[in-house]
Amino acid sequence: MLASGQEIFEHGVPDKRVPARASCHGAQAQGAGTFPRLAGQHQEYLLRQIEVFENGTGSNAPVMTTVAHTLSACQAKAVAAFLQSR
Repeated sequence: MLASGQEIFEHGVPDKRVPARASCHGAQAQGAGTFPRLAGQHQEYLLRQIEVFENGTGSNAPVMTTVAHTLSACQAKAVAAFLQSR
């Protein structure tokens, strides 16, 4: 699961047009500019944030809204597990 999450974080899901999360949140998920740090966040928190974007109740981050609607539940769990481990 961690390897799958790392792959999605670093390279995205090209066939679904999901960009690499590293391109926004930094190579080490440390955050960059207005993009928050994801490294070390609890998996449950990250999954809840993805759900918030999916439900349209998040901030005005259209890229994350698109990502939240595109990732499968399994892919979201994998990314969240990977980020928690950082």
